[in-house]
Amino acid sequence: METALILPIIILILMGIIDFGFLFNSYLIIINASREGARYAAVGSTDTEITSIVTNISSTLDPVNLTTTITPEESLRKKGDEVSVYG
Repeated sequence: METALILPIIILILMGIIDFGFLFNSYLIIINASREGARYAAVGSTDTEITSIVTNISSTLDPVNLTTTITPEESLRKKGDEVSVYG
């Protein structure tokens, strides 16, 4: 009787832990892809190369939901400038 009452709660907690693990994994992939893209941008890569790098690093995620935003624009930056990349 006790098992029948407690088992659904334990399964719910276990599934929550697993879902949080998937969420945290996706977060880390996005952070690392953005960091790598910003590094490539800072050394003078083009927007196309940066987007390609971010897409390759985050290949385990759904590419339909992935957009890459790079600031400042390619024409306004030069090698060594501060760059922000959002994946």
